[in-house]
Amino acid sequence: MTQITERLFIGEKGDQPFSRFTALLNLAPDLFVLLYEKIEYASVGLIDGPGNKTCMIVAAVSVLHQLLERHPSVVLICHGGTGRSGLVASLYLAVRHDIKWEHALQLVKNKRPQADPNGELIKCVPVVIPLLQKLFKE
Repeated sequence: MTQITERLFIGEKGDQPFSRFTALLNLAPDLFVLLYEKIEYASVGLIDGPGNKTCMIVAAVSVLHQLLERHPSVVLICHGGTGRSGLVASLYLAVRHDIKWEHALQLVKNKRPQADPNGELIKCVPVVIPLLQKLFKE
């Protein structure tokens, strides 16, 4: 489990149980998560490679934003806590703090060095950032 910001964490399937959190966003469509009565669970199934629709990536960042508005801390998980979680966390930080995505990714990697979205995930960034900026300003 890695703390990225005061309220944002990245975990992986082996970090279960997640009972110390009140919100969890699962980014892997095929990952089973042990749920607890007091946790708000959300899932946006992203693929760790080619095939993600832009709207799904936008939805993942949007759901993260909504969870952070309602909870003191949120944990993002995928299988290894590297590609999908690293991408969503860095997109959120970039748009929320109005910084370049590369800088946001470096902030995430400084805390969690294994966070390394693959090239197929990174291809979406130039399209997704403007959509998220517009969404977050509304």
